[in-house]
Amino acid sequence: MKLKSILKITAVAATALTSFASSASAEDLVVPGTGDGMSVLRLVANAFNDANPEHNVTVPPSIGSGGGVKAVGEGHALLGRVARGI
Repeated sequence: MKLKSILKITAVAATALTSFASSASAEDLVVPGTGDGMSVLRLVANAFNDANPEHNVTVPPSIGSGGGVKAVGEGHALLGRVARGI
């Protein structure tokens, strides 16, 4: 994976997790979707979980970009991992 892609993924994940952390109640956030960048996102999620024990972010195994879009579209997830143009 190119460094530029990793940096984009990390920036988007950090922004999303910061928004998630500002919510008033404890929640779980599952981020389904593509396997691209999954290892980096898992590292970001683990660091976030360590710093914010009242929340739990999970990056499950890949279900593909289409699966991430479908999960969000059907209301099963708030955030999906997508590695293609939307």
